[in-house]
Amino acid sequence: MTAPAITVTTGTIVKVEFGCRAVSVDTAGATVGLSYRVSGASTATASVARAVQYEAENVADELIGISRSVVHTGLTAGSNVFTMQCSVSAGNATVYNPYIIVTPLS
Repeated sequence: MTAPAITVTTGTIVKVEFGCRAVSVDTAGATVGLSYRVSGASTATASVARAVQYEAENVADELIGISRSVVHTGLTAGSNVFTMQCSVSAGNATVYNPYIIVTPLS
C-alpha cells in the first residue's frame, strides 16, 4: 500500500477519518490494522487506540471495507502531516483505495 498522507494547518483538535474500500489477506486468521501517525508541528505514532482492525476468517477472496473516525486532541497548532499506516499479523494484506481525511475542529 502506498500510504496516503495529507498536510493540514490545524489547531489543537481535529477529526481524522481513515479507511479503505476493501482489504484482502493471504492468511486465514490474520489481523489487518489501519491507523495513522502525525508529524510536523506535532508528533504521534500510529496507535492501536486509534486503529481499526479486521480479522480474516478466510483468505484472498474475502474483501471487506473498513473505516474509523477519531477525534484527535493535544496537537500543536500549525502544519501537521497525517499519514495512514497498515499492519498485518501474518502473511500479506492488500489494501484497496486507502484514504485519510482530516477536519480541523479548533
